[in-house]
Amino acid sequence: MRYLLTVLICLSVMTISVAQDNNENSKEPTKKELKKLAKQRAKRIKAEAEAKKFNEYRIDINAPTVAQAIRQYLGAARVQGNNVTLRDRSSMNTGSPYAVWDVDGAVRDTPPAGLDLTTIRYVKVLRSLSETNKYGFIGGAGVIVIKTTLTYKE
Repeated sequence: MRYLLTVLICLSVMTISVAQDNNENSKEPTKKELKKLAKQRAKRIKAEAEAKKFNEYRIDINAPTVAQAIRQYLGAARVQGNNVTLRDRSSMNTGSPYAVWDVDGAVRDTPPAGLDLTTIRYVKVLRSLSETNKYGFIGGAGVIVIKTTLTYKE
């Protein structure tokens, strides 16, 4: 009986000491640590929201215009409404200052109206004269080449 009583007392003492150790080890985070955690959480939420904005081809499928949908590809280009200025043509006062759009082989001066943004699979921005040479004079301000699911083959 004494033995059993001794074992029970030892177990209760051990349980109390373990509980005290856990309380000492689980101190509350400081204000500095809480601010750091809040910043990390805000950064993660912002990154997740940004990732949801674009599809796997880096096209913003929620954009109101094609030019804004492909903004990731345009770099330092100026987007004015639905027109894009890739290169300055101020030395030549002829032609449009806006880029030409080549959508599935159809070349046009204005951005394509009614293009379904979810069908875009490939975007290439041609800026240099050597790249735009095949478009001739109309490609002098740059060319934006877009291929959709109709013509793009991997």
